[in-house]
Amino acid sequence: MKLPALIALLCLVGFNASAHADSLTLDGALAASAGWNLGEVAPNAPAGVNKAVADKVWNPEFGTLFGDLSATRDFGNHVRMDTAVHMTATRGGVKVHMDAFPTVASLTVSPTSAVGITAGLQVTHLGYFNRDRWASSWLTNAVQRPTILDRDRQVVPTNMVGVSVHGSVPLGGGQFQYAIGVGNARSTEAGGELITSDVNVRPTFTGLADLTVGRKNTLRVIASGWTTDLEGFSMSALDTTQMAGAVDGLALREYGANLAVAFDTAWVAVVAEYVHVRHDDASGTVAASELTTRGGIAEVAFKLGSVSPYVRVDISELPDAGMPVAEAPGKDVGSDDAATSYRGGVAGFSWSVTRLHRFAIEYGHRLDGAATKHSVSAEIRIAM
Repeated sequence: MKLPALIALLCLVGFNASAHADSLTLDGALAASAGWNLGEVAPNAPAGVNKAVADKVWNPEFGTLFGDLSATRDFGNHVRMDTAVHMTATRGGVKVHMDAFPTVASLTVSPTSAVGITAGLQVTHLGYFNRDRWASSWLTNAVQRPTILDRDRQVVPTNMVGVSVHGSVPLGGGQFQYAIGVGNARSTEAGGELITSDVNVRPTFTGLADLTVGRKNTLRVIASGWTTDLEGFSMSALDTTQMAGAVDGLALREYGANLAVAFDTAWVAVVAEYVHVRHDDASGTVAASELTTRGGIAEVAFKLGSVSPYVRVDISELPDAGMPVAEAPGKDVGSDDAATSYRGGVAGFSWSVTRLHRFAIEYGHRLDGAATKHSVSAEIRIAM
């Protein structure tokens, strides 16, 4: 993230924090994680992922320190301002990579619970994990982020700058939520994303329907989707570095559909989410006129007092025909700007030591992709 943008957002958080106590809500979490990659590179890793790239992305040991800081200021008359910043410091080998980016900077007007309007930077109304878990790191079970939400893939756009209309209404013994939105949900910079950056930003249109049935034992069915146009460049191989002007231009029409089902009781929580993204190539650059990306998450977490054992399966299947990457003309476009498919899972447990302290440890197993086959991760979170 650019430093001026970060400073501006921190000023917004500070402005919120200057509010009177009765109109201010501060929230935050700090977490430190460490992990160790064990064993050989997973089978079926793309041939284009050479040793140099693999060493850069997957070091023998790694560690991350991250924090979330958010502030909500209630102005009264059903108007509020929300601001949030996510900051990370990642260690890979002897290098430390610092990053900070805003996740929320918006103004919401909600005359009633049935109708609300939010303008600014906001979490997209898409899926379950994006809205209910990863919008707040304190609510997650697993240490590793689902690959469909990973910044190196972003199969599902997680944030956008725009306007959304949303609300909830009671329905029988449950609740129905809806949302429609329009805004910029794709970055102009290639931060490692595959089929997510856009040279010329165009609006993304989103929609969501979320039905909850039951009160004590709840069943949720969530359907959401989005569509947008993307422009970038196509790379035919992952192990090449080319000038942006020398690669073929790419124009894609993106259609995304997301379906999630969540079942929650006093002793177990089960979530399954599937995403299907189609890209129609109007430029005729890639061999296939249609590129398809699929992803899915299935997680089971047991609630045994303060301890929650969990198992999660994670899949992201990216298209093989061409590697669309957005980058400014004149800059190198290389293997660092492309992600790979992933199939694997994690198993572990989280322990709420106190109301404000949580510890998690997990084992990860990757079936394919540019990664080591086994890993062990641990994390401690502190809520503020």
